[in-house]
Amino acid sequence: RGADGSVSINVSGMPNVGRAGAPRLLKTLRQTLQQFDLDVTISPGQDDLGEDAKLACGESAYVVQVVTTPAEKSLWRNVAGGVERRTTAEGATRWLDEVIRTKAKRIPDSERAHTLLAIDARHVGVLSEDALMHGYIERHGQPTAVHGFASVWIVGPTVRHCKRLGCGSP
Repeated sequence: RGADGSVSINVSGMPNVGRAGAPRLLKTLRQTLQQFDLDVTISPGQDDLGEDAKLACGESAYVVQVVTTPAEKSLWRNVAGGVERRTTAEGATRWLDEVIRTKAKRIPDSERAHTLLAIDARHVGVLSEDALMHGYIERHGQPTAVHGFASVWIVGPTVRHCKRLGCGSP
């Protein structure tokens, strides 16, 4: 994060995003939820039903949908030689909004209340900074209220960089 508030990412090599990165992302999410003394289990979802994973938290059950940000496909295809992206703080909140809106369009309204959206930000963990998360909510509103998800989580590279975006359950 630059002194001017800008956000930059620099990725090279093979970045375990998408299905390849889901197990690690889910482990970080589970560890984070357990820090809140929640009884959490995560199990494989049914791919033919569009489930990336299932999450049980106490008596409640959720479908976990995983999406990677930034959503720029060319970034992840061309990353082997090294790729850098730089944007403003507002641009970073647009990265989040783009993936949230896109996923919301693909999930029926009736299913979103039981869907936990996990945004894979392991390569751009700075998105979990409080200032950026507050900026998102100021510009785009609470993702649970606007899109109807049970909760939206930004999952960075470590538990410290894994935070719920706004309100929600769990």
